[in-house]
Amino acid sequence: GWTVTDNLGENGVWRFNNPGQRQNLTGGSGNMAIVDSQFFGRRIDIDSELRTPSLDLANALQAHLEFKTDFLQRDNEIADVDISVNGAAGPWVNVWRKSGASYRGPVTELIDISSIAAGRANVMISFRYYNARNERYWMVDDVVVKAFICDPDFDSDGDGIRDVDDNCPQTPNPDQADLDGDGIGEVCDPDLDN
Repeated sequence: GWTVTDNLGENGVWRFNNPGQRQNLTGGSGNMAIVDSQFFGRRIDIDSELRTPSLDLANALQAHLEFKTDFLQRDNEIADVDISVNGAAGPWVNVWRKSGASYRGPVTELIDISSIAAGRANVMISFRYYNARNERYWMVDDVVVKAFICDPDFDSDGDGIRDVDDNCPQTPNPDQADLDGDGIGEVCDPDLDN
C-alpha cells in the first residue's frame, strides 16, 4: 500500500486523520491526506513523503497522474511531486512543484507522465512536503494514475501473430510475406515494389 516517510525523524508526517480538523479544500469529499505544519507548530521540522505503491506500467503506452490539491503556504515550505522508475531507491524526477505562494484549491491537476513512466515496471510517485517549520499545510485527495495499456499478446486480425510483431495487424496474413522488405505485409502493402 501507500507509505509515509519521515525524512527528519521528528514525526511531522502526512496523516489521514486530519489532526488539525481542517475542511477538505481539494475538491474531494470526506477525509484527505494532509501534512499540517501549523498543527505541529514550532517544535517540529517537516520533510515527509507520501508514496504510492510500486506501479507496473510496463505495458502502458501513455500514463497520466491526476490528483486534487490545496496548498496553503506561509513562508519557505515546498510541495513537490516526484517520480521514480526504480521504486523507492530512486533517483526521483520532479514533475510538479509549488513554492513561493499558495496554490489554493479546489484544484484538480492532470500531469502527463508518459515520457518518464510509460513502459516502466517499478514506478513510484512521491508527494513530498519539506522545508517546513510552523508553516501552513498541503492536502491531497483522489490520486489516480491513468494508463493506456497495450496488451502485448493482442492479435487484432486473428492470424496468430501478435499485433506488436505483425507486419499487417488489421488484415490476416499468417505467412507475414513481405517480398519488397519494407516492413509492410503484402496483403496490405499499396506499393509492392517499394
